[in-house]
Amino acid sequence: MPDAFVLRPLTRRQIRQAYPLVRNEFPDATEARWEAFARARTAAAGTIRKDGIMTLQNQTGYILGLFVYDVRDDLQDGRTLSVTHVAVAELIGQHMLARQLVEGMSTVARLHNCAAIDVCLPQSGPRSSLNALFREAGFDFEGMRARQSLRGEAPLAAGGVGA
Repeated sequence: MPDAFVLRPLTRRQIRQAYPLVRNEFPDATEARWEAFARARTAAAGTIRKDGIMTLQNQTGYILGLFVYDVRDDLQDGRTLSVTHVAVAELIGQHMLARQLVEGMSTVARLHNCAAIDVCLPQSGPRSSLNALFREAGFDFEGMRARQSLRGEAPLAAGGVGA
């Protein structure tokens, strides 16, 4: 039976646990820099933030993926979920994990009543394969950014993430 995955905000207790995943994806990120960056984007349980780090975890709480987001006001689209960093564990089934993260981005965007999602993706290197996944999910590309309009999708009620 495959693991069930849960989308949850990163907690302060998990910052160090997430570092190997972050280091694998962003080799220049030192542990101290990651801790400061993550600490500024974590909050008490149950708090909904306009900036944060969402994780994809298995049933035992092991972090298999994460994305960093900010909710911002875009001149064209209005309220937008801006995703600046995406990390996915290098495991068999990585494509499935990445797809779950993309679905999680949509969930967080709807929770914040966003009209669009804007994701910064690598153009080349080991993560360029994510570009195909974002295309499959309906994102449009412009340079290093992938964008998806959510107009017409219903927002989520508060409390829809992190069971």
